[in-house]
Amino acid sequence: ELPIAVTLDYHTNLSGDLVDNATVITGYKTYPHVDMYDVGRLCGEILIRKLNREIEPVMAWGWKPLLASVMRHAPKDGPSGDILRYAREMEASGKVLAATLLPSFPHADTPYTGVSAIVVGDAKRGGGEAAAREVCERMLDIAWQRRAEYAFVAAPLAESVAAAKQLGDAPQDGPVLLIDHCDNCGSGGAQDVMAVVAEILRQELDDVAIAPIRDPAAVAQMIAAGVGNRVALDLGGKTDMPSIGVKGEPLSISGRVLAITNGEFTITGPMYTGIRTFLGRTAVLGVENAGKASAPRVEIVVTERAHEPMDLGVFTHCGIDPRQKRFIMLKSRIHYRAGFGGLASHVVECAGVGVTNADLSVYRYQKLRRPIYPLDPL
Repeated sequence: ELPIAVTLDYHTNLSGDLVDNATVITGYKTYPHVDMYDVGRLCGEILIRKLNREIEPVMAWGWKPLLASVMRHAPKDGPSGDILRYAREMEASGKVLAATLLPSFPHADTPYTGVSAIVVGDAKRGGGEAAAREVCERMLDIAWQRRAEYAFVAAPLAESVAAAKQLGDAPQDGPVLLIDHCDNCGSGGAQDVMAVVAEILRQELDDVAIAPIRDPAAVAQMIAAGVGNRVALDLGGKTDMPSIGVKGEPLSISGRVLAITNGEFTITGPMYTGIRTFLGRTAVLGVENAGKASAPRVEIVVTERAHEPMDLGVFTHCGIDPRQKRFIMLKSRIHYRAGFGGLASHVVECAGVGVTNADLSVYRYQKLRRPIYPLDPL
């Protein structure tokens, strides 16, 4: 029998088939996921100890009928923090080899979508499968008892942008971040929905950097126009979203081409450190608010490829210093914190439009196991 060791993403929807075919399963304990190396190493070490016959891994896993909003998955935002602290304590005590919480990916329409946990014990010492089962059930009990804390309720978009504007109008130590969490490509978003950008322009926020908008056609137009020249675009909105019954709506906009790049940079932040990133051809559009040529520009980074912004390089590689901006708008949910969290004076979550909406009632689930919280009373 060939031992198989697996490391899982924090948002995995875990199935029994996967568990049955693995010897060891571990998963990330951070969000943003800055512990990928450490978790991979732990998984490998357990496998090597198994091959050396030092230990005999046994696993216990469980599931709860709970859809946890991804906006509440981060350890500092909800119950996950306490659950993960307990998991680390159990690992450090030697009671189990590894304890993993998987808050799930609630947008996936599968029979095994929901919060789960998997714990690796040692049949040779430490309590074996019974200890693993005890720890697993305790982790899931905490999640279930505090299930209401996994809900995320978004404010109306206009209110969120107005709140951000008010914060930015006062003296601040760092930019105000506006987070367009409904159109996050890291979770399947098109990254071309223009609702939040349009509201920023409507409310005339000044000194704004926005990244990224994926629109290859707009990039081609800007390259054809050339740096320094003006261009009129139907920006974004090229993607329909039939899963939520929404058609793409481009934003008619004009401005000046400020920069053109090959879209390549190396990540220097704590997530994917050292990885070379390829945005495709990239261009920056400078837009004046309400026709006031003297007003500070809104600068929009437009790319050929989708990329969730988790590193300052998405701006700096094309000549924008995000630290000097009053406002930054990012299409992300939580991973932005890896690179941008430390420089922000405030963070305002903006509920635009898109397939990563935190309101789970908008999705047309067909394969989900029911009843399940919060869609059903449990």
